[in-house]
Amino acid sequence: MDPADPAQVARFFTHNSQCIGCGAENPLSLGFRPEHTDSRTLRSAITFAPAHQGGPALSHGGVIATALDEALGRAACVAVGSHAVTARLELKYIAPASVEGQYEVHAHVDSIDGRRVRVSGTLRGADGAPIAEATGLWITVPNPV
Repeated sequence: MDPADPAQVARFFTHNSQCIGCGAENPLSLGFRPEHTDSRTLRSAITFAPAHQGGPALSHGGVIATALDEALGRAACVAVGSHAVTARLELKYIAPASVEGQYEVHAHVDSIDGRRVRVSGTLRGADGAPIAEATGLWITVPNPV
């Protein structure tokens, strides 16, 4: 699969339209639409809505984790050309994220060892300031029929 070919990526990732990360028919979706800069790296704009808040006017930490899980998982899958599931996700929260702000999530595959894919990423504000950093481990699984 060529990650630079959106049609190939879309065919590979026939996904649930109600996905919280990228679901086109989910009104609460984060709007994840990745752009792959190479076979191991991607970025995507993310928008947090009022429904994603935890504290007043702040995005819930679980929603921030969801954005990073979506990005790191997609990077892992594209790099190996197979579906993969999250085995471990570690986050470091650096700054709060307001709701209705514009953010960008980045993910990069650091290593592939058999079925194990290690990935890292960041969530940044519109000004480029880091909001959260993540590292994780994904395990490849058979592609669904």
